[in-house]
Amino acid sequence: MTVKVPHYKPLNNVQIANAIRNEASPEYKRNVPVATQANIRENLENLYHYTAGRNEFVPALINKIGETLVLPYIYENGLAEFKGGMLNSGDTVEEIIVGLARAYTYDPSREYGEGTLFGIEALDVQTSHHKITRTEFYKVTINDLMLKRAFLNDESGLWDFVAQCMASATNADNADEFTQTLALIPEYYRLGGFFKVNVPDITSAGERTDEAKSFLKIVRALCDTLPLRPVTHYNAAKMPMVTKVEDLMLFTTPSAKASLDVDGLAALFNVTLAELPTRIVLIPEEDVADIPGFQGVLTTRNFFVIRDTLIETREQQNAAGLYSNFFFHHHSIISASRFTTAILLTTEPGDEIIRVVTPVTGLDPLEVYDVDTQTLVTKLSRGNRYLAIGSATTTGPNDAVQFDLISLENGPLSPFTRIYQTGGIEIGEDETSTKVIVRMTAIHSDPKVAPIVSDTTMTIVGTGASMWPLAIFPDDDSDGLIEVAPDAPTKVGAVVTIPATNKKSIQYKQAGVDVAPGQLITISASTVFTAVAKLGFEIKTDATASWTLAP
Repeated sequence: MTVKVPHYKPLNNVQIANAIRNEASPEYKRNVPVATQANIRENLENLYHYTAGRNEFVPALINKIGETLVLPYIYENGLAEFKGGMLNSGDTVEEIIVGLARAYTYDPSREYGEGTLFGIEALDVQTSHHKITRTEFYKVTINDLMLKRAFLNDESGLWDFVAQCMASATNADNADEFTQTLALIPEYYRLGGFFKVNVPDITSAGERTDEAKSFLKIVRALCDTLPLRPVTHYNAAKMPMVTKVEDLMLFTTPSAKASLDVDGLAALFNVTLAELPTRIVLIPEEDVADIPGFQGVLTTRNFFVIRDTLIETREQQNAAGLYSNFFFHHHSIISASRFTTAILLTTEPGDEIIRVVTPVTGLDPLEVYDVDTQTLVTKLSRGNRYLAIGSATTTGPNDAVQFDLISLENGPLSPFTRIYQTGGIEIGEDETSTKVIVRMTAIHSDPKVAPIVSDTTMTIVGTGASMWPLAIFPDDDSDGLIEVAPDAPTKVGAVVTIPATNKKSIQYKQAGVDVAPGQLITISASTVFTAVAKLGFEIKTDATASWTLAP
């Protein structure tokens, strides 16, 4: 039973008797008078002849001293600081860790649909459930005759006698909790939870100056590396974690600590630069003796998951033996986290940091889709937008494909013709080239291997326009508006196809309602289709802008 309370000055017998009387029942107060130094013996005799009062006094005495018991001979659990608060309900502590969200490249030329806007993004979420692992009780017997003798022999005899009886349970409880907490370290090692880092042996006998200095360098480098970015290899769950320097703790043995102090730091002129930026917590060497080459564990205070679930005292009187048994129950969760940084510093070979490499073996065929109609195309129209889809062939997912557009004719492409690294393609209305290469390049993971290249040749079609100077645009009436002649919708049977050309300058309508470029419309009656100029354009005076089509 671990109790953390301030130190109290021991109470004498009179103070204890009156403190218990103040909180006792009315019946007790009527039969047991206020104690003084003069009547304390008479008070005790009355109490022991009054059975009901004695039955109330003894449990109250144990609780009163037990709640305030912090004496020099009490053993405290050296790892109690890593405990969480009391778990008042339930029997499980749940740890939840969420991985990193995926990054997407924004493409201003791309339209984002329903899947992007309303779809579910599945995150990497892991949980650990820590259940109650400790359900123990400690038995203390208080003999009535010995208690009476302690009452009479010394003015503070009650405090001393009960305190020593209580200390036997408290010491055992704290020692057991300390041992069970430390047992997590070799168990964690047995289950393969630690990331092992090889360090020199600083615990063997003899001078270890070079080994201690090397150890300090390795640990300092780890302390400086852990906060830089999220990494997955230093925790058992292999989740991306960032560890703050101020949260780090080095658990090591007294012999290792002595070597660092004497062989490492004492031999240096500038001790401050060599000191570890972590707090050192000492643990007994025998508790980690089963871990080969153990030199220390670099982790955080979150490594231990410790929560009390029950601390309770129950009493059972034995009328025949004239004594009372007190049972101190202590239930708790004693576990270790899979998500916190946990590095074992050992003379054994260290673990290799495995970097996932997906070598490129080829390129998937390129496909180009019209952004508006979402149909597969083999030709590119001036003034239109497309989406190129292609990826590298690897043993795992790999989006590392570089896109380029290359003109097959003399001269460069129009500055308005471009391709984005997300696959978006824009063909400028002023593009003069009639053929273009869409090139995919995948860089091999081995820099000595040449990149893998795949070229797809596509024809550029459609009516072009000069973007500059403005004077070359058709503007017969000099009103600053570009004059255009809309193409007529075509009809096959009852299906009307809306032209996809000049879509930046013309808006087509069916019975006054906007329709999309390239849209297929089935009509069942005579229908009027019209063309309206968009902002910055006007329809030529001699051009047709209205068509009545019948099925």
